[in-house]
Amino acid sequence: IISFIVLGLFGIGYNRAAKNHQALLALQANAKKLSSDEKLEHTGEKGINTAKEEKKFSATKSALDQASRDSTGPQAAAAHAMSAFLEKARVPMVNFAKVSEPMKPLVRLDMSQVEQQEKLQTRMQTVKKFLAANDNLIAFIKDSEFALRKELVDAQLPQKDINFMVEGYRKTTTEQNNLALRMREEDKNIGNALTGALVLLDANWGKWKYSPAEKAVHFDDRTTGNSFLAYIAVMDAAFKEQSKLQHQLGALAKK
Repeated sequence: IISFIVLGLFGIGYNRAAKNHQALLALQANAKKLSSDEKLEHTGEKGINTAKEEKKFSATKSALDQASRDSTGPQAAAAHAMSAFLEKARVPMVNFAKVSEPMKPLVRLDMSQVEQQEKLQTRMQTVKKFLAANDNLIAFIKDSEFALRKELVDAQLPQKDINFMVEGYRKTTTEQNNLALRMREEDKNIGNALTGALVLLDANWGKWKYSPAEKAVHFDDRTTGNSFLAYIAVMDAAFKEQSKLQHQLGALAKK
């Protein structure tokens, strides 16, 4: 987002005043540092970490707020608008990160600690929260261009500059957002399949056993067992597809 706003402000020409020019150079330096940190993070890391997401949002918003304070006129308004847009993005992103973390042990379907049926209900609630957060994030990504335009309009920027910034956002984020949406669709597949597996375990309580040695659930009824394996197959396929998409996202981050 910072890289995008730097390009946008340079393109519009808001940096003509000496004070604004210095503020924009400082913002550009922040963009390079954050971009470098992002590239390092994508090297070998998998999954989402809430603390890191919060830290990235905080650092980015701090840089934008500083640019707004150090600038004047439309440049200050544009930086403020981008900071407000970032705050809108932070809510669904960080919430998704938070509900994703307790999902990590659940997808392994390790039933070694499930001695009471109530524990299955607790796990189903965890998955339900994950799916809801995932849907909210999908909705924001799809609506992000409209959200950005609204902040720029509220900042009372000239219409030609609003169009310039929105078009720049579209060009720089379309590929990344499309990949992100595909990953979120795979998360939906994982969540739905995991829900199906947990419902099956709940409905057949007392008719299955978990083997710690094999790390597998064995049902008394073969047909039910096959249905359970089908849910696992859906999750496995989704994880493989997500791995491919993650590599593509990582490649984009390193550009």
